[in-house]
Amino acid sequence: AEPGYRAAVDRHGLGEALWGAADVHAIEAAQPAVFAHGIALAEWLDGLGLRPGGVVGHSAGELVAACLAGVLSVADGLELARVRGRAMAATEPGRMAAVFAARAEVEAVLAGVSGVIGVAASNAPEQTVVSGEGAAVRAAVVACEAAGLAVTELAVGCGAHSELMAAAAPALAEALAAVDFEEAVIPWVSSASAARLARVDSAYWLEQLRAPVDFVGALRATAALEREEGAGFRTFVELGGTAGLSACASATLGDDVVVVGLGDTDDVSMAPVDAALVRLAELGLVAPRPARRTDGRRLWIDAPARPRQEVQDGISLRLESEPAIRDHVTAG
Repeated sequence: AEPGYRAAVDRHGLGEALWGAADVHAIEAAQPAVFAHGIALAEWLDGLGLRPGGVVGHSAGELVAACLAGVLSVADGLELARVRGRAMAATEPGRMAAVFAARAEVEAVLAGVSGVIGVAASNAPEQTVVSGEGAAVRAAVVACEAAGLAVTELAVGCGAHSELMAAAAPALAEALAAVDFEEAVIPWVSSASAARLARVDSAYWLEQLRAPVDFVGALRATAALEREEGAGFRTFVELGGTAGLSACASATLGDDVVVVGLGDTDDVSMAPVDAALVRLAELGLVAPRPARRTDGRRLWIDAPARPRQEVQDGISLRLESEPAIRDHVTAG
């Protein structure tokens, strides 16, 4: 691992969450692992001179966003990620599916499906995730396909962001009771309410567990908010192991923004990270540095360097740990 990344892991005791699970894809392991990865990436980038001017999180990724905004301590965020994952894993089995259509179109189809089911996430203008009881989700898949909509079932065993999550609330509420929440020190836009948050309480996180993720609304609200204030977020950096949210942000905001992802679903090497650093250096957001090459040579990227500073035109995206993003091809 990069020295700065490993230093963050050691500083916050994140090693067990990242590398200690037998099955990192299990929801109870994935949520703390992705939280730990997001924090370590953010602190590594901070060491390179890049600090977010604002944050947007996707579902469980809001725990990382809250930490970067100063609302939560890393220790509290990690504990909440662990509890959230265990509580979700203990709920009634459910299913999820990604539908490549607008939310309103998907909701119209779901109106004819019985059982516990609903929209779990609006990830992009033409990408909506549904969640709920297994039989209801299977019926929704059939109904969507009959309506001519492309659907991908997700490799997940729980119905995240559905009414099935009510059973996970008591365990999460107990953990939240021990947490002190602070006021946000940088702009943080909720992907549950699509509104800028200054301070939250336990009730927010309990509702956020069940409510649909409105990532489209959160992105658009951020853009509108910042234009009104005259600052303007135009550079988005995804902190995660895939490029899922990057595709969603590009599809939602188009050419008005620059989106840089640090991961790639199909490439687990350091190549996507190096490519992201090249792009960030080209934008003048980090100092140029040697990039790894497969032939062992080093290549310096010639780009304007900046001293360490808070980048006011940049906002970080936090990847969801659930397969709502991770396990399907995103539009864009």
